[in-house]
Amino acid sequence: MDRAEAEAMLAKPLDIRGARIVFDGKACEGIRFSRTKEKLSAYLERVYKIGPKDLELTDQLIEVIRTDCGLPGFQEYMRLGDRRLVIQVRGAFFFFEPKVTY
Repeated sequence: MDRAEAEAMLAKPLDIRGARIVFDGKACEGIRFSRTKEKLSAYLERVYKIGPKDLELTDQLIEVIRTDCGLPGFQEYMRLGDRRLVIQVRGAFFFFEPKVTY
């Protein structure tokens, strides 16, 4: 993904509720989610051959979420300890801040 394509993805709305993911107006319905816990360093090394510092993160326990959603970046994504979601699309990582606080 080039810089212009990556910048065009910034500030796109994301809504995950129940069995539905909506990103930038495109939706997956009736999704099945599976979740596992894993050390960030182990996950990033195994899947992307990078370390947490490459994403300016510290090593931590993360939740890896796998789905049957076909939207790019949402087949498998990470939930960090601070509740941010991280997806990867064509080599670019995107961080989503939670809008709801609890």
